[in-house]
Amino acid sequence: MERIWVGTVAGVALLAMSACEPEQATVLPLDDNKIKVIGTGYSEKSSLESAISTANARCAQQGKEAFVLASDTGYQGVDKNTALIVDVLTAAAQNSGSAPGYYPSSSSSEDWQTTLEVRCGPQPR
Repeated sequence: MERIWVGTVAGVALLAMSACEPEQATVLPLDDNKIKVIGTGYSEKSSLESAISTANARCAQQGKEAFVLASDTGYQGVDKNTALIVDVLTAAAQNSGSAPGYYPSSSSSEDWQTTLEVRCGPQPR
């Protein structure tokens, strides 16, 4: 029984750690050795991390370093009044105990979007 418990704890820990890694962002090629990287996330930070890690990985595949030329981050999620209503109704349903199961959320993994214009250049020696 103890082996099953240790395996379960290890599995949950791996899932928790992988959930912290940024999602892959969308990469669009541009002219002049540039790319546009679009990352999304639940927060401004996670969308930025997604875009940066994808840009770094893409340039590293070419043996080059990513240089950010321009960046823009914006919120594109549900407006605050709607989010408040959804959150209040969800909390009431969860606390009532009469409606077990899935509850809607006002947040999404696409609430924030970061767009980077990146040039892949030679790595300094």
